[in-house]
Amino acid sequence: MSRTINFDSRLKVIARHGRILLWIIREEDKGNLSRQKTLDYIESTDVTDSKRIMSNLIESGSISIIDDKIRVNLSVKNFIQWANDSSEILPASRIESMLKDVMEDIGGAHNFLKDENLNERERFAHSEQRLIVAENTLNDLWGISDQNLRHVVLTSSELRLAKDKDPLSFMVKVSKIWEKDITPMSDFRTSSSELSRQRRNMSDMLYYTSNSSNVNNVIRKAASRTFQSLEDTWDYLAKNHDLMQTEMRPLYDMVEKMRGTLRVLRGAEAVLETLNKRTELNIDEELRVCRTAPRDLFSNNSIDSFLVNLFNSNDESDLSIPIRQKSPNDIPTPINLSNLIKNHSETEDLLDLVLESEYFKDFSLHECVEAVYSAIQGVEIRLVRDSERRKYTKADDKFALSALPLQMKVK
Repeated sequence: MSRTINFDSRLKVIARHGRILLWIIREEDKGNLSRQKTLDYIESTDVTDSKRIMSNLIESGSISIIDDKIRVNLSVKNFIQWANDSSEILPASRIESMLKDVMEDIGGAHNFLKDENLNERERFAHSEQRLIVAENTLNDLWGISDQNLRHVVLTSSELRLAKDKDPLSFMVKVSKIWEKDITPMSDFRTSSSELSRQRRNMSDMLYYTSNSSNVNNVIRKAASRTFQSLEDTWDYLAKNHDLMQTEMRPLYDMVEKMRGTLRVLRGAEAVLETLNKRTELNIDEELRVCRTAPRDLFSNNSIDSFLVNLFNSNDESDLSIPIRQKSPNDIPTPINLSNLIKNHSETEDLLDLVLESEYFKDFSLHECVEAVYSAIQGVEIRLVRDSERRKYTKADDKFALSALPLQMKVK
């Protein structure tokens, strides 16, 4: 059991070993965090006496060891996560479970007061202990509620920015927060819920105990504190829950509209697929309906349809390779201007020179233009911008080119 230390000492331990506590929290969430693994990590941070640090953390109440597994004090965990600004939202189901634990502790405290097998001192001691546990849980819920609200506000701001960049992720995250963390809390908040009924019964019980003459003053004060804490925490949870709803409702409405649009698109795609199977309608050829698929992928139905049509194909004439009209020897080779440049080291119109040359009479106008406008090593080519445009043609070519002349000079 940890020894009692003062406020300053506890703060110093947490401040000095905050990063170690943060590592323990992260590893604890993964499960199976042993004492030896923690000691090994502390030693890896260039600490000479890891056992002393472990002892300080235990004595300060920051951590505890149960069955060789490390557990971080919930209040310390919340503080470290708040300081690291990485707290995650606690699901509504967990909040509901903690409230049920509070009701059980309050009910247990009341049952101890009526237990005839215990003497008066034992009854009061056990009852006070259960009320203290209930009050601590209520204090934790107060902080958790703040943490959840902060997380929702920050997340909603991020989601608004990411809505257009990643719509699918936007829909998933908003739906998760609304359906898993907000809506369930609305259910147990209603006055007709079982938890609300239990809360009213426990409040009445605490109020009665706080004014009862059958218990000592310690129990009356403990019952009064727990009664006030229960009422305040319930109201605080409700207030923050309303704020979370206000923050997320517009985003969830967007998600609902996006879901509706997706349902319409999927329905339309299913209709088109069904109609396309009727060959007499010939949807693709007659209607020319443009269809898209998510992530630029074809749907499974489209692939199946293609394979079915392929298997039913019996005509192989379309797959034959056409006969070449000209033999490879008759096909002109790409234009090489090297011989022409050797005989003409300078010209005012390179394209005209190429078109008039006997070397290139078998080439088309397009091929000549492509050769002239390509990079030629050892030659400087300049476009004459102050000249008038000229028209270039070839006798056997139906095309003509209007362009500025190109001056050519061998470097």
